[in-house]
Amino acid sequence: MTEVPKVKTSSAKSTQSAGNIRKVVKRMYLQAQQAKEENRKVAYCMVVCNYEEILAAMDIVQVYCENYAGLCAVKRQAEVYMDKARAEGYSDVL
Repeated sequence: MTEVPKVKTSSAKSTQSAGNIRKVVKRMYLQAQQAKEENRKVAYCMVVCNYEEILAAMDIVQVYCENYAGLCAVKRQAEVYMDKARAEGYSDVL
């Protein structure tokens, strides 16, 4: 008897993606926290940062804030933050 391979549902894919992203984001924020504790500089950057090499050469730890948005999206919690931003007058396209 042959076994039918299980097909991942979107819920399973979201859960797996959240786990993968969570590790990356957690590591990034831990590196930033450690840098601050060591009185090193931390730069909060956009993903499309053209200065990564310069910042790295200056020993400045980089934090990419958009990663948090990805984590919220895969956890399906982004709408709560979007509603709060809209209530405070921020645009939907930010």
